[in-house]
Amino acid sequence: MIPQQKFEVAYEISILVAGYLRGDLTKEQETKLKEWQQASNDHLNWFNDFCQQEKIDQQLKMYHATNKASVWNKTQDKILAAAKVRTKGRMGLWQRIAVAASILLCLSIGLHFYLTKYTSFFLEQQASRSGITAGGNKAFLTLSDGKKIVLSETKNGVTIDATKLAYSDGTEIQAISASGDTSHYAKVSTPRGGTYEVVLPDGTRVWLNAASGLSFPTKFIGTSRKVELSGEAYFEVAKDKMHPFIVESKGQQVEVLGTHFNINAYQEEVNVKTTLLEGAVKITTSGGAKLLKPGQQSDLINGEISIREVNVENTVAWKNGEFSFKNEELGSIMRKIARWYNVEVVFNNKELSKKTLSGNISRFEQVSKVLRILELTGDIKFKIQGKTVTVY
Repeated sequence: MIPQQKFEVAYEISILVAGYLRGDLTKEQETKLKEWQQASNDHLNWFNDFCQQEKIDQQLKMYHATNKASVWNKTQDKILAAAKVRTKGRMGLWQRIAVAASILLCLSIGLHFYLTKYTSFFLEQQASRSGITAGGNKAFLTLSDGKKIVLSETKNGVTIDATKLAYSDGTEIQAISASGDTSHYAKVSTPRGGTYEVVLPDGTRVWLNAASGLSFPTKFIGTSRKVELSGEAYFEVAKDKMHPFIVESKGQQVEVLGTHFNINAYQEEVNVKTTLLEGAVKITTSGGAKLLKPGQQSDLINGEISIREVNVENTVAWKNGEFSFKNEELGSIMRKIARWYNVEVVFNNKELSKKTLSGNISRFEQVSKVLRILELTGDIKFKIQGKTVTVY
């Protein structure tokens, strides 16, 4: 095979390999690539070696560490030198340069592919092997006598009062109803990777985010309607001027009459954030009390409350099935991803956790796609091993 033919074959194979890594080969292209692999053990060994993520990571590091213009110039010099030495035969200087240019084109395509495409293939493969899936309707109900009931994943929510327990579509939870349990308190908890809607005895609707819990009486008695929250929840409180609705969570008490608001009070977060969509709320802490207006968010840190204007739609995006980040630190973003996909997150470089990002994506996408979008910043990479996501 003459050199030009070898170059043409190399060019064709490089296109097929890139298509394989992208996952967009046609049936005909898949057949061609397979035939090339089977033609020689050397071909197959090279292919398997080339497609290892570690190899591509090394190439990326080398690429970022080099002066691109210098490499290009040196490559051109080598091409010209080779062409001058071998000017005999039918392939002249310009033909050789044309062939060499096609090789450089392959390289440039490859580099572009590495930078923008290759993580799709590897992250999807890693996530698939690890069995990582997006969260869904998962929760369990605990009664005051310690009895625990796993709630159906095929239902969206549960309605709870002193007389009966049923799913939001009206289907009774027979195992509980039959027991005749009229305990004073109950708790609905969601695991990592879970979310659930709860309708309280007064008609208040509560959406629990992942790794959250809501404790409440099966019948509100007295002058107020008090519940306790851990984690995050969105509330649509039923109006009752005679009985204020009170939410206790991580060092604060939120009091309302009838309104829509969101509370983020995870233990692993430094602060507690309360965001008001409509109505009015009073937030009380050891340091005093403050009123919150629609479109505002309170931030509680060490007993001190600060208030600022926010885009409330971003705050409650999780309830509507989306991740929404606005100049948010990567550390905070990854904690949300960890809770929703039930994974552990490790930062190889702690400074990366302070990097701020913005974006929107469905919470029901594969974790590989979410991470790939974050990687488009060009400054961060992810690796999935088992249930651990490493940021580097």
